[in-house]
Amino acid sequence: MQLLKEMMGAGLSVQVKKEFRNKRGDVFPVGATVMCEFRDTSVRIVLGDAAVILSYPIASKLLTKFKPAPSTNTLAKMTYGSVATTPLGSRTEPDGRGIYGEPSWLIAMGLI
Repeated sequence: MQLLKEMMGAGLSVQVKKEFRNKRGDVFPVGATVMCEFRDTSVRIVLGDAAVILSYPIASKLLTKFKPAPSTNTLAKMTYGSVATTPLGSRTEPDGRGIYGEPSWLIAMGLI
């Protein structure tokens, strides 16, 4: 049921792996389960009534399930190839999205 909710646009739940705060001072503690709402070049993280918008490279350092940003060479290969990956590791077309609605790394980095 959780997978169905996530696939229908309710977002993806992940855990915080490194504590951080938003500008309002709300704490996102290690181990907390947060919801992710995917946008083209950022991801909105929600914990209760607290929210923060992160870039995908930063999200990969603070949250579980996110993969590190690819190297410049890898991004170039994705640009000229027919397959790209997403910040969650799914394979998609260079201008496509993964199963949870996350964009390809090329979209996430603002390259297309």
